[in-house]
Amino acid sequence: MYYKGHFPNGETYERKWLVYSKHSNSIFCFHYKIFSIGKKSTKLTENGYSDWKHITSDLKDHEKSVNHKECFGKWLDLAARMKKNETVNECDLKKIKLEAEYWQNILKRIISVIKFLASHNLAFQGHTDKLFSKGNGNFLGLIEMISEFDPILHEHLRKIKSHEVSDHYLGKNIQNQNIQLLGSEIKKSIILNCQNAKYYSIIMDCITDVTLQEQLTLVLRFYNCKLFEVEEHFIGFVDVNRTTGEVLAETFLKHLTETSLDILNCRCRSYNNEAKMKGIHS
Repeated sequence: MYYKGHFPNGETYERKWLVYSKHSNSIFCFHYKIFSIGKKSTKLTENGYSDWKHITSDLKDHEKSVNHKECFGKWLDLAARMKKNETVNECDLKKIKLEAEYWQNILKRIISVIKFLASHNLAFQGHTDKLFSKGNGNFLGLIEMISEFDPILHEHLRKIKSHEVSDHYLGKNIQNQNIQLLGSEIKKSIILNCQNAKYYSIIMDCITDVTLQEQLTLVLRFYNCKLFEVEEHFIGFVDVNRTTGEVLAETFLKHLTETSLDILNCRCRSYNNEAKMKGIHS
């Protein structure tokens, strides 16, 4: 609902910046209420104006005020930007999109290096974690080499050296997290192929690591129906406290439950220390 104003010659015009609230039975300056942050508040912005006796003179004074003109100008500028899709929000969204694309490109290169080192069974870390330092390992060494030819990675390393970015995704902790994420996805793919094959065999063997912790290695063997070949896949280490037949059997059954493999489809089990699995009790 607009309230009209009058020019000196008697012609009328609509005050489109003025809005009426039926709930409070008062009027507000729409532009001033939105853009008056940091400015002095008035009756037209707080609880509304309802002094109908003096409304004509007060509206004229408000309309001539510097603050009202500034807010009205901001509204016109916003309206023009909205028509061209050049609002502040639109600009921020473009910046966010560009930032997301930047980090996606960086992560693609980092993951490619991780996949290469893991598939070739090469060590990641060296004697230091600093870029362009002697003995910083295969991972950082490959990142440095690729940056010589790749402009995206070259710019990323430049930002790291000039301290423009604090999170660069090249540290050993993020390397380990990415390895675990990739390993988890690979394991899911192996389990899915095993489920599609239905029947499988399992190979188990115990080995002691450097901390003298006994670990059970688990290997799945099945026929890949898509590739028409028999495959064997290592699916993980499982810590065990004892290597008795009972413990190995319980560990085996528990792991099958976690991987959603049906024990009824297991056609063969192979053990390195088969003597512990012999007998009617084991």
